[in-house]
Amino acid sequence: ENNTNIGINLLNKASSAGNITANFVVGYLYHESKYVDRDINKSIKHYKYASSFNNIYPKNNLGIIYKNGIGNEISKNIGYAIEYFNESIQRWEDKLSMYNLAHIYIYEYKTNEKINESIELLIRSLNQNFGDSLYLLCIALIKKYEFDIDKMRKELNEKSCNLTTTIIQFIFDLNLIEKSIFQQFEKE
Repeated sequence: ENNTNIGINLLNKASSAGNITANFVVGYLYHESKYVDRDINKSIKHYKYASSFNNIYPKNNLGIIYKNGIGNEISKNIGYAIEYFNESIQRWEDKLSMYNLAHIYIYEYKTNEKINESIELLIRSLNQNFGDSLYLLCIALIKKYEFDIDKMRKELNEKSCNLTTTIIQFIFDLNLIEKSIFQQFEKE
């Protein structure tokens, strides 16, 4: 415990001195209540400082905070979340931010245009070996094509997706073409 307190004290000193990594770590500690009481406003302050130096991780974490909101402390703000995720994608082609932005497009906007954008983002993320994107991509494809596998396959082939067979097989393996199974899968 004494070493933890010393470590936190040193991280706070480093963040106060302007160390970008220390600001991210301190922001994370306050965000996740690791070794300190949760203080989301302090977390945001530290994340924003680290983010201003174009650090990928605080941008994504800020996006998550605003995507979900935090109790009564921070209101959900999808516009801010999109801004942080887009910046991370444009600057670093960040696969996690692609996944998070696609999630917003599928569940917050629910339009065909945004579903199309989410499919593009998830394919790009999958091409960077971000496996979680496979689940969300299947959901987006099924929402768009209502269980029509041939249309899904055609779109994936048109997008030169080298994972078409894997994606379609995954849908069949999980039996997602059954509406009730898909609905349960989507809830999880």
